[in-house]
Amino acid sequence: MSLSKKEQHILQIFAETLIPGGQISDHKLVEKIDDHLKYFSKDDRLGFRLVLLIFNYGAFFYRARFKTFLQMDVALRKRYLEAWHNSWFAAKRSLWRFLDAITYMNYYSIPDVAISVGYTPSFKPPHKSIPFSHENVFISPSDRDVKEECDVCVIGSGAGGAAVAKTLAEAGRKVVILEEGGFFGVEDFGQDAVGMTKMLYRNGGVINTFGWPAILVPMGKCVGGTTTINSGTCFRTPAKLFDKWSRDFGLATWSADRMSKYYDEVEKTLQVAPAEILKKNTEVFERGIHALGLNGKPLLRDAPGCCGSGVCCFGCPTNAKQSTNLSYIPLAINAGAKLYAHCQVSRFLYSGTHATTVLANFRDPH
Repeated sequence: MSLSKKEQHILQIFAETLIPGGQISDHKLVEKIDDHLKYFSKDDRLGFRLVLLIFNYGAFFYRARFKTFLQMDVALRKRYLEAWHNSWFAAKRSLWRFLDAITYMNYYSIPDVAISVGYTPSFKPPHKSIPFSHENVFISPSDRDVKEECDVCVIGSGAGGAAVAKTLAEAGRKVVILEEGGFFGVEDFGQDAVGMTKMLYRNGGVINTFGWPAILVPMGKCVGGTTTINSGTCFRTPAKLFDKWSRDFGLATWSADRMSKYYDEVEKTLQVAPAEILKKNTEVFERGIHALGLNGKPLLRDAPGCCGSGVCCFGCPTNAKQSTNLSYIPLAINAGAKLYAHCQVSRFLYSGTHATTVLANFRDPH
């Protein structure tokens, strides 16, 4: 357990107040959230526990009632929750949102609850993907030390690492790719949101920027990295930004014209095209754009066979989105690259200023 008995009780009452009639105990929601917390970093687990305590004891000063949240009656608890939600103090609203989001996310991922609100997803059969030899793919952690000699060790298999690995492998370099997360496919996708988050996201889906306001930054921890959990949007860096980089930072060789051929190559590999699946919310947005006298057009996406499953951020269940686990990584492997999943880099050894050795550890998939 990540939470103490006291903290579990606070969370229990918070959830019952937030979701009246939600049968919190019957669904074992508190235990479910506690299990989710195991995937957070130590700092974020501590942060969650502190927010629970602040929420409970902060109630002591609410309207001079001198009662903790646990000591309040049901009506007062509801007003106290609303006060946090509507507070003029942004930090207070953010702390509330932290508790609120984790609670709702876990509640609506309970199968019975999902069915009760009409969410019973079904997906079309998956498209064929690029075949590749599994001889150079090591998904299960080894029970022995492994030594690999290579020209290049690529750490991470997301947008950057996968493209580098493919390019170098096809150029004849001996490439080894190390990925901390697992290698998942359509047979693993399409489950509940929390299960997918724990499987595919770094830090249980809770990573944010430093500073204020803190912005949540979803990051993938799997083969394909964040491309596995994004929406497949692809856009080119605007020419005016390249001009700024060149003018202000001396990156004279970076220009829109020079980079164009590389964009062409990537867009061809990923089959980038304007989004075709446009639903009612898009129509509303489009009407608003025209009413304001603005111009707009569908985003470019790397999902040529998209059928609108709507779960892009939890892995594409139809192989439509060309995340790097379906595109660059298979191409890199076919060109001779080796891939080790569940393998976390721990340190580098140097010869002068050049890193010559990478040390890594196999991770328990569970």
